[in-house]
Amino acid sequence: MSGTAYQLITIPDLFDTNTAKARIHPNVMSQKNLSLNQWIRILAVSDGSKSCGIGHWVYYAKAWPTTSEASDERTVVCQPWIRKTATSVESGLLSGLKPGECIIRQLPSIPADAAHIRVSVRVAQHRLELDDLGFAFHKGCSQMQTQAVQNQLLNLIVTAGCRIGSSSRCLIIKILETHPAAQHVAITPSTTIAIARTSAQPGDDENGKPSIIDPPSMHSAPGLESAYTSLLDILIYPLYYRDIVKKMGVDPPKGVLIYGPPGVGKTMLVSLVARACKASVVTINGPDIFGANQAESEQNLRNKFEEARSLATSQARAVILFIDELDAIAASRANTSISSHVRGVTSTLLSLLSSIEPLSYVVIGATNRPESIDAGLRRPGRFDREVAIDPPNELQRTEILKSLASNVPCDSSIDWLEIGKQSIGYVGADLEAVVREASVAAMSKGDTRVKQADLLAALGKHPPSLTRSVTVKFTPTSWSDIGGLLHVKKSLQQAIEWPISRPDQFERLGAMVPRGVLLYGPPGCSKTTLVKALATSSGVTFLSINGASLYSPFVGDSEKTVRSLFTRARMAKPTIVFIDEIDAIVGKRDLAGGESHVGVRERVLATLLSEMDGVESAKGVIVVAATNRPDMIDPALIRPGRFDRVIYVPPPDTESRLEILKIHTRKMPLGDSIDLRSLAERTVRYTGADLEALCREAALDGVRRDLNCQALGLNHFESALRAVKPSLSAGIESQFASFQTQFGRGL
Repeated sequence: MSGTAYQLITIPDLFDTNTAKARIHPNVMSQKNLSLNQWIRILAVSDGSKSCGIGHWVYYAKAWPTTSEASDERTVVCQPWIRKTATSVESGLLSGLKPGECIIRQLPSIPADAAHIRVSVRVAQHRLELDDLGFAFHKGCSQMQTQAVQNQLLNLIVTAGCRIGSSSRCLIIKILETHPAAQHVAITPSTTIAIARTSAQPGDDENGKPSIIDPPSMHSAPGLESAYTSLLDILIYPLYYRDIVKKMGVDPPKGVLIYGPPGVGKTMLVSLVARACKASVVTINGPDIFGANQAESEQNLRNKFEEARSLATSQARAVILFIDELDAIAASRANTSISSHVRGVTSTLLSLLSSIEPLSYVVIGATNRPESIDAGLRRPGRFDREVAIDPPNELQRTEILKSLASNVPCDSSIDWLEIGKQSIGYVGADLEAVVREASVAAMSKGDTRVKQADLLAALGKHPPSLTRSVTVKFTPTSWSDIGGLLHVKKSLQQAIEWPISRPDQFERLGAMVPRGVLLYGPPGCSKTTLVKALATSSGVTFLSINGASLYSPFVGDSEKTVRSLFTRARMAKPTIVFIDEIDAIVGKRDLAGGESHVGVRERVLATLLSEMDGVESAKGVIVVAATNRPDMIDPALIRPGRFDRVIYVPPPDTESRLEILKIHTRKMPLGDSIDLRSLAERTVRYTGADLEALCREAALDGVRRDLNCQALGLNHFESALRAVKPSLSAGIESQFASFQTQFGRGL
């Protein structure tokens, strides 16, 4: 269950009948920040009343306060006047609710005004002779019927698939299609209405004659809903409303560019939209265009465009020319490394796109490398519009997994929401591989059903393709593996874990989530280990960058690596990007002038500043950096909006050293002569790394003295103390004391 459950009463007050009002206690309206007459969604588990059958439903209603302050706060009164069957995602929010209970949700976005809707109408069998509209609906002319429908829908909020009406009214209207195809639209006096079918049969409310647009079930492609709606909105007018477009004098888009990471569903999206539009598709697989020479490649491309033009001319149906792997035939001509062959094909493509006659056919290009496409393509008159497909979020991943597993025998105890939560950064193709691997694993064990353990094991074998080349592999570390540093642990959890695990609370309170956290402190004080523990406990995508992988002998490659890292981080969010020894990668800029100010470090710093500024959406991406030289960090990095939190990681005090010694000796057999507290008091100025080395050296000393040593004694640790000296000195402590004065402790 998601949210507070309320008891739903579907029999309203006489004056609220057929008004789409939901009566909610004033205290609840205040708690949920609802204003009078605000449109809301009520997600309910029906109790099988006459108004709605048993199942999960969504009612759309206007929030109104209850007429009596003494009424029960846990009760909502709402007639199911505007209703639809809940989607699988919405049903997931209702888990744990009993029949007759509901939850309240605001609309996810501001409804757009509907330009056009298509509806089917069912006339109640017992009210064929309509009295409240003044005429018998089934005997009226089409104009009168349309007006009657508009009267019932005016000023309502509707969505495709919802029904409007009740047994007390003659008309029960089903919304088949809306334009724009937004999630919710408002019916206004200027909305045009097309009635697809009128029926007098009870329960006969199916779609009428075949629709121009026949939207497929999104259950077949969960996660693509937003991109599907965007692409359909772009294509519908040039493909099917050409007369309106000509009359308005509008230049419709000739081309649409779809981009997103590999495996996210770009090709499937085009297939779904083409099927919905009943459009013929001419497909170009980018690499297949190339022939033995440039002339042959260019002719192959021309032939495909001519095929699309001929189909559009000869057939009375829409035509889509789909170019998959567009970057293969449209590489940027600014790239000096591409051949003249590719340059020629790119130029031909530009020419062909410019020569397309308006309203003939539409070109759709798909790529996972939009930055490598020639800039000449991404302008009006060629690829006028762009549609981005983001990797699926947690709920979408859950629905994708359920869809993929629908034909696989699975154990009923599988917690799909948990699997969806564990699969951060996975796209549809990755999840398909996970389900396939889990099925094979189950069969190899002789199991007849896939279990949750099989899916979790498959996730471990198939990391997400988005981050496969940049994800850091490290030994999982828990907070208990780090001795002391309670203040630092708490600060990191508040700055990073809380915004990830409780985003609703931060959004509700308007709290700003830190963009970056800088850890500074002496070497060996567990800065990197703290970040590993943070990544382990938060369960998010963990990416890292270091100097060895960053710097390149080629101009521009280092900046490209930084941009690519942040692009992947945004795709696989929530993500922690870890920059270790940041002072070695991006130090202070040279303000004295000369040639040094244009060096690679300065360019990398400029790129990092730009990425952290969030020119592109950085929501869900937190940068964590570590350094033992904060004085070498450029001041531009340490300001709000970049590294918002600067946290000092101090050397361990006596109690912290005691905890560290306990951690590193918990698997060692210690003799009775060992007093760890006394040892902690003797190891002043030892860092966590020094203490780990001390314990390791004591164990080695025991082996050197006696291969059959049964327990480590004080003599072994005395020997280790002589061999392992503290890393810290009075000078280093004094230096970091001055750093604390300058940078603070991150409190």
